[in-house]
Amino acid sequence: GATYFIISKIFNKKVALFFLALWATNPLAVAMDTIAWNPIVIPSAFLIFIYFYYLALNNAKNLNIFLLGLIFGMCVSFHTQFIFTFLLLIPLLAGLIKKKKFSAFVYLALGAIIPFIPIFVFDLRHNFLNIKQLMDYSLNGGVLENRTLAVWGNVTAFITGMTPSKIMGFLFYILISIALVFTTRKIDGEVKKKVLAGLSYVWIFSLPLFYLFLKNPSEYYFNYLLIVVMLLIASLADIKKLSGIVLIILISSTFFYRSLPLLRDAKFSLREKTDSVLFLRKVTKNRKPFNVSFDVPFNEDSGFRYLLNYYKVQYSGDPKDQLIEFVIPTNRKPTAFVVGRIGIYIPQKWTNDNWLK
Repeated sequence: GATYFIISKIFNKKVALFFLALWATNPLAVAMDTIAWNPIVIPSAFLIFIYFYYLALNNAKNLNIFLLGLIFGMCVSFHTQFIFTFLLLIPLLAGLIKKKKFSAFVYLALGAIIPFIPIFVFDLRHNFLNIKQLMDYSLNGGVLENRTLAVWGNVTAFITGMTPSKIMGFLFYILISIALVFTTRKIDGEVKKKVLAGLSYVWIFSLPLFYLFLKNPSEYYFNYLLIVVMLLIASLADIKKLSGIVLIILISSTFFYRSLPLLRDAKFSLREKTDSVLFLRKVTKNRKPFNVSFDVPFNEDSGFRYLLNYYKVQYSGDPKDQLIEFVIPTNRKPTAFVVGRIGIYIPQKWTNDNWLK
């Protein structure tokens, strides 16, 4: 829907179809799209940002520049990782400087600042809590060792299906950088060139900036770069005509094969997690305090805390209280209550204290 519209508008319908074929089958995209986790919307937000950048390139009127800044500010306020996508705007900003349209910078800055006003008000009332945490994270990343290259190696392995490796990750980064420069020169149309040039800046400088300023990123911090890779391959395939179609078929088939282990049963979803949380709320309502924990595979706790808060499950958060556990798979705790494929283990002592009175 929206993705096809944006890409076909900027490039053409063939590139849009190529992109969707790659995105639908890529292991990293599949891994992101099969969990309930708010950072998965960052790639979609990046596409919207690219579209408003495209509009500003076509017509650099103040309204378009303001909206571009507004979208950027909203996305950065959603997650810090988005800040490096500002590099996309380098060709646009260079053009504005060349034309001496300095007032556009005011509209861009104003749009970017507006979404931060509520956060700034919050920080004023809470001793600049968010700013302090951001500064602390930027300075040391929470660790003494810089993990950027190791994490990037994991990301590259997900994208390509290779074994995780710092060296392979770095080589992949160089390969895509060269391909972006080549494709930007070959593609027709001034606006398309500036879009690909902006994406090139995002790709080339993101990894060094993470290394310098966000030393301990998680793998999902890099998820917006998958958009760059998929658009690059789709654009190259479009340039190469028939051989490009063959390339898309081969790459998509490889992606699909490697994504098969990542596909999940449709019922194992946010809805099933919702049912388990509602069950917990029902059996613990007006009972003694309890805390919650998760005996689940990596990342499968995603969505639970949001649902617990949304449905106002009154867990204490106190480690001294008895733990009620969400269990996946359920056979880890044979005595757990089962909701779909999610187990809810309630300690015997807690049930004795609350249900037998």
